[in-house]
Amino acid sequence: MKRKNYLFVVSLLALILLNPSFANAKDLRGLGPSVRAERKELRNELQDKIQNLREDFKQKLGTIKNQAAKIIGGEITAISGTTLTVSKDGKIYTVNTDSNTHFQRHYWGKSSLDEFSVGNKVNIHGKFTDEAKTTILARLVRNLSIMKRHGVFIGDVTAKNSDNFVINSKQRGSQTVFFSGITKFVKRNEQTMTYADLLVGHRVRVKGLWDKTLNKITEVIQVKNYSLPPQAKKTPGPSIVVTPILTSAPTATLTLTLTPTPTP
Repeated sequence: MKRKNYLFVVSLLALILLNPSFANAKDLRGLGPSVRAERKELRNELQDKIQNLREDFKQKLGTIKNQAAKIIGGEITAISGTTLTVSKDGKIYTVNTDSNTHFQRHYWGKSSLDEFSVGNKVNIHGKFTDEAKTTILARLVRNLSIMKRHGVFIGDVTAKNSDNFVINSKQRGSQTVFFSGITKFVKRNEQTMTYADLLVGHRVRVKGLWDKTLNKITEVIQVKNYSLPPQAKKTPGPSIVVTPILTSAPTATLTLTLTPTPTP
């Protein structure tokens, strides 16, 4: 009986030792420390890369902040081609522009260098291109002096010229209206009229581009004359005249006389 048990135990041990899965498990136990070491090394490398990326980002961000240029309320002292000379707080800046530069008016409408003049107030946004930080490559130039916006303006005509007329507006005072071939003149009832039909004293509505600084309206697309056609005058009806007539009797008699009023 003991012999049989001994043989059984020996056979079981031999089976376990010769089983491939057992051998692999033994190998894995041996590889455990090396795998953990490799994982730790990879983790450290990843942390180093993340730290390097953070440092690079901070450096680039610092460079961008250091190069960022902004001038608020500077004054244009010279214009040469696509370059502006701008003065701010006693310091002179050279502002270069290119095809990527955006130009805007005071009311955020699109503009261009053709509208700019010496003496205009501007806001500049861009980046410095020199160590002295006096040369700027502009990305946005907003001209605070070009106060133009599209709108509707109503006033009375006070003067007429060959290519413009002047209106007096209650809200904006005297404004010079410049018209062109695209301007449409219409009467109150939308019938077409000509500039010759417009007279001093007529009330008009103008649609165009208002320049607040120069007090003028350009790019006019329509002039509507509220004074044409003339409004028909109302004919007054007959008037009633009451004439009291006194008699010797204590009573009084009232006589009503209808007198038609002549039509003017």
